[in-house]
Amino acid sequence: MLDATERQWVEHTRAFERNRLAYAQVMATAPQTIGYSLVDSPVGLLAWILEKFFEWSDTVDSPFETISRDRFLDNVTLYWLTATGASAARI
Repeated sequence: MLDATERQWVEHTRAFERNRLAYAQVMATAPQTIGYSLVDSPVGLLAWILEKFFEWSDTVDSPFETISRDRFLDNVTLYWLTATGASAARI
């Protein structure tokens, strides 16, 4: 029988599988599909990184609640100038 902590972990894992595992599956099987957008379009790169910042920053309305716009733009600029968005997105 699972205790409360273990049940919480199981539910968290199931929620991750339902809502976020597709990203890992796409990146593991067809990373170049999004890769073209990440190195060919600054808007595509910006949108991709913004989505990840939003999803991974544990904020309610906007990742800018905890991450400054300058830091975000620094991040996007680094990937754009080095053309490493596609390689960095691979799992």
